[in-house]
Formats: sequence, C-alpha cells, structure tokens
Amino acid sequence: MDDALSSFFDQITTIRTNLEKMVHLSEEIKYLQYDILRSLEVHPQIVETVSQKMLEMKTITNDVRKFLHQTKQNLTVQQSAKRRIEVAQLQSVTHQFHLILNEHYQREITYREKCKTRLKRHCSLTGRSLTEEQLENLIERDYPSFSIPSVMIDIQNSEQSLTHLESQYNDIQKLELNIKELYDLFLEISELVQNQDEKLTSIQEDILKTDDFIQAAIIKPEQTKQLMTKKPWKYIILIVVTIVIVIIIIFIFVLWKLIA
Repeated sequence: MDDALSSFFDQITTIRTNLEKMVHLSEEIKYLQYDILRSLEVHPQIVETVSQKMLEMKTITNDVRKFLHQTKQNLTVQQSAKRRIEVAQLQSVTHQFHLILNEHYQREITYREKCKTRLKRHCSLTGRSLTEEQLENLIERDYPSFSIPSVMIDIQNSEQSLTHLESQYNDIQKLELNIKELYDLFLEISELVQNQDEKLTSIQEDILKTDDFIQAAIIKPEQTKQLMTKKPWKYIILIVVTIVIVIIIIFIFVLWKLIA
C-alpha cells in the first residue's frame, strides 16, 4: 500500500472517530434535553452543558463536511483499484455521516415540538394565548436550553410591561382631564374675579356716594341746630319790636284824641 493510500485511510479513520463522537454527543444531548423537558426549573449547569455539547457537535460536523468535500475533489482520476477503494470508503463515511446528522436533526425537531407543546399547555393553564410565530420566537431565543419558567417569566414581564404602559397611558389621560378641568376652573375663576372687580367698583362708588350723603347728613343737623339756636332770639326781638310799635301807635292815637 502506497503512502497516499495509507494517508487516505488514516484520514478515514479520523473521520470515523469523529462520527462516533457525533453519535455519542447526540445521545448526550438527547438525555440532557429530556431532563430539561421534565424539569420545571432547569439548573444553569445543565444549560451550560447542553450549549457546550451543541457547540462541539457543530465543530465536528463542520470538520467532517470539510474533509468529505475536499476528498471528493482530490479523488484519483484514473480508473484504478486505488480510486475504487477511495470512492468506497468515502461513500461509506458519507452515508454514515448523513445518517448521524439526519437522526440528530430529527431529535432536534422532536425536541422543539415537545417544547412548543409544553409551552402551549402552560400558556393554556395560565389563561394566556400565543401565536405560532410567538412560540417559535420564544423557543428559538432560548434554544437549546429551553425552560418553561424562564419563558413564562418573560411572558409575565412582557404582560406587566404592557399593563404598566396601559396604566401610564390611563394616568396621562387622567392628567390631561385634570388639566382641562383646572383650565376650565381657571377660566371660571377669572370670569368671577372680573365680575367681582366690577361689583367692587360699583360698591366702591356706592360707598363714596354714601359717604357724601353721610357728610351732608352731618352738616344739615348742625345747621338745623344752629338755626334752632338762633330763631328764639329772633322771635323775642320781633315780639318786642311789635309791642313797641303797638304802644307807639296807641300813644299817638291817644295823644291825637286829646288834642282834638
């Protein structure tokens, strides 16, 4: 066996070893996912382990795919025993690779469907309703470490945020209503103040007029008092003068009679 063929078999052996690792990783991931599905609360260590296994599975898959692609391009052109051996070995590992990937893919689909079914059941029990798109987004975001509690908490937080926004909107509407009521009240008070100002002006004018009347009323009693004080003397003088005049007239009349 030449060196080229020996090197080829070494590579095939490495690929078969990687395929065995893929099978082993796929089984481990399956059991970890089973633990996740049956647990209400997933331990962070399990989540981290699943993520590591998935990353390792992806790395090995890419390595095998890359090797198969390069080997097909480097196959011997001549129709020889060496080429037939290479093709047979390559077809064998390729077939095995496809079987492993297909089985792993089917397990992943089954796991996702179980996650979706479980999430639907929990949402139904809690009175929540999610569309298929919302379910897919929730599962895709937490995949592969999907857990019901974390998803339900996120849903609850989203609902609380929505409730908080609705509450804020209602508060804003109430505030706008209160501001409008305060504005209307301000207009009423402004109008009332204006009317009261007019009334106060009218009252002030009435007070000034009343003050004039009071001053006049104060002056008139004083004048009346003065007149009442002066009038008796005038009457006395008038009576005295009248009496004197009468006496003079009588005296003149008597004197005239005596002369006659």
